[in-house]
Amino acid sequence: MIIQKEKFKLSVVEVIQLALAVLYVIGIFIWFPVCEVTGETPMRCHWAGEVLKAGGVVITVMAVLHIVIFDEKVKAGTDFGMIGIFILMLLIPGKIIPLCMSTEMACRSHTEPWTTAFMIAMIVIAAADMLYYWHKVSNDKHKRKQTGKKV
Repeated sequence: MIIQKEKFKLSVVEVIQLALAVLYVIGIFIWFPVCEVTGETPMRCHWAGEVLKAGGVVITVMAVLHIVIFDEKVKAGTDFGMIGIFILMLLIPGKIIPLCMSTEMACRSHTEPWTTAFMIAMIVIAAADMLYYWHKVSNDKHKRKQTGKKV
């Protein structure tokens, strides 16, 4: 069984991670989408938007997984994996996939800055959470060595 009720503890960090992931998915679809497709050929930023939408869904699933997993080592690993995804998503608009040249376009004025803000916030939160679990696992391992018992 994935969730063991006696070990299930929902932390503030997990709630914040999930809330930011859900807000990002809603935002990329509604509040700060890339430029609309006009004509037969979509603009360059359309593809960045599609990747960001998919990435938003992936980070939401990862945040849910982080909540339902109880093993501290796996939680630290999940945080590490999420940091990689956040860095990739930070680089997608404008660096990996080019955006429109005009700064007045929606992709440059809304999508890029909001994605940057969300991803930096999520990198900081995931890094702090990963360090917390890493430190906790290290302390437990050290206690086991000293006492010779499982903690």
